[in-house]
Amino acid sequence: ETLTEFFRIWVLMMAPFTPHVCEELWEKMGGKGLVSLAKWPEFDEKKISDEAELAEEVASKTRDDIESILKLTGKTPATIYLFAASPWKRGLYKVARQEKRFDVAMKAAMADEELKKRAKEVGKFLQQIIKDVGSLKHIMLSQEEELKALRDAAGFLGSEFGAEVKVLTEEAAEKEEHKKKSANAVPLKPSIFIE
Repeated sequence: ETLTEFFRIWVLMMAPFTPHVCEELWEKMGGKGLVSLAKWPEFDEKKISDEAELAEEVASKTRDDIESILKLTGKTPATIYLFAASPWKRGLYKVARQEKRFDVAMKAAMADEELKKRAKEVGKFLQQIIKDVGSLKHIMLSQEEELKALRDAAGFLGSEFGAEVKVLTEEAAEKEEHKKKSANAVPLKPSIFIE
């Protein structure tokens, strides 16, 4: 259904540039009358999802990151582990984006009981992200949304790299080497471990 709608709109929009081809396509799609006389598609804001766009961006950038790692290491992967960042890091991202200065953001973070329990980790992670606070996204995926995006892409990534792809939360890392690597996960940028 989505593809049918996409092609219908695409043919309508391409008709001024490739009228003959679009008239043929319009007829084959079952369009009524001439495409050149058909009503122009209308913008529908309800069909735009910033979260869906961001999820696609996460999957695409993860693919690029895996490719870069494989080029650098020369490894042939058997298994690729993707670890999505913890929820507390997402909360700290929001604080950093809002406050923009380390001292103010740290004070705000320590007012949050969940973040206060992790004061040492919070300080270290906040120093890392505050350096480039201007590039922090204005929307954030929850850990569950990021996991879903990565799991949806796992089959594609597996076929691209000829490996099994396992998607886990940062907290789910069991092996010591996985725990060390998973701690590097950042919201919207999973940590990658290749075996």
